[in-house]
Amino acid sequence: MRRDFIRDLPIELSTRILSYLPLTDITQSVSLVSRQWWSVTRSRSLWHSLFMRQGWKIDMDRFLPPLTNIPANCTALAHHESAPPIAPVDWLDMYKRQHLLQSNWAHGDCRTIRWPNAHTESIYCLQFDRHNRLFTGSRDHTVKVWYLADNGEITPLATLCAHTGSVLTLQVDGDTLITGSSDATICVWDLKTQTVLHTLRHSDSVLSLRFNDKWLVTSSKDRTVRVWERGSAYASSFELRGHRVAINAVQLVDDILVSASGDRTIKVWDLGTRSCILTLSDHTRGVACLDFDGKYITSGSSDRSIRIWNIETGQCERTIINAHTDLVRTIMFNREMGVIVSGSYDESIKVWSFESGELLHRIKTAHTSRVFKLMFDRSRIVSCSHDKAVTVTDFGANVPNARLFC
Repeated sequence: MRRDFIRDLPIELSTRILSYLPLTDITQSVSLVSRQWWSVTRSRSLWHSLFMRQGWKIDMDRFLPPLTNIPANCTALAHHESAPPIAPVDWLDMYKRQHLLQSNWAHGDCRTIRWPNAHTESIYCLQFDRHNRLFTGSRDHTVKVWYLADNGEITPLATLCAHTGSVLTLQVDGDTLITGSSDATICVWDLKTQTVLHTLRHSDSVLSLRFNDKWLVTSSKDRTVRVWERGSAYASSFELRGHRVAINAVQLVDDILVSASGDRTIKVWDLGTRSCILTLSDHTRGVACLDFDGKYITSGSSDRSIRIWNIETGQCERTIINAHTDLVRTIMFNREMGVIVSGSYDESIKVWSFESGELLHRIKTAHTSRVFKLMFDRSRIVSCSHDKAVTVTDFGANVPNARLFC
């Protein structure tokens, strides 16, 4: 006797079983068996499982409706009762949107929006955050703060002036902005008051910086890395020496620091022991940029190559020879998305497969001069250049509410 096990099982168990099938089997085979099976293939729980299995995430702060007209002294229960109703998430629709977004990245389906003359001189560094703020630093000695709209438009909010040289590097987290300059100083800003709280120094240009809750790490043309303890209000610091020439880039994850230098090497440091634990030296010319996620490093060099390193093995796992036709100045990767994005003095931005090193596509209309810095999230790349422009390359233009995905 034949039995329909899907019909007889609880819906939770049915969807759990189907979630292990390939997507094409669910959409092209299972859904056609019967009305009962079709209903199961449309259940929110099934598509929620499939969505999460891909490692995809939603920014719930963007998804949930804002709480309005709630008195400051109300109780937690009153908060709950005053909140607007929350619509259930349509996980099938979310899956379709994220799948389209991923397809756009793979095939280069994007819209490029250029904002010329964002500064009066070259733009060396930038960062945007989940609050739609964009920060840019320039040869004109200023940092500008912009509102970066979901449609790619940028609106100026503030101009910060404290440096007497080019702003070469910056990072922002919440209300803290830290900037580094060719004037050899590092400024720690309070964005609420737009004032400088601390000024720190190297003996030459500050080329790169990163910070977390515990450390601020800065690198310089003076061939040193300086590590500042944030808990001491930057009063306590120490130096790391080992590179022979300027240190062009640093990245920081917890207590592990990675530095890249014009001496052709990348060094991995343990800040807890203040020691170098690994030196990587396969590049044949100076290393200009790097990114690091705690396990993997991607690096770009004036030898025009991109290399992918595993710090657990100390090995270079992939090399993209002649990735660009000139120095690779900026690089970022995301293993969950499976992409590396690089920018070069050859004026191009390229998107690569992290797994294979294959070139997925080249963005041809982003800039008309050297690309200095880029950053990307799930739906867009934002870049800056010697051409004084900020460019937003949007892969989510045809995806409703693409900024939901993080």
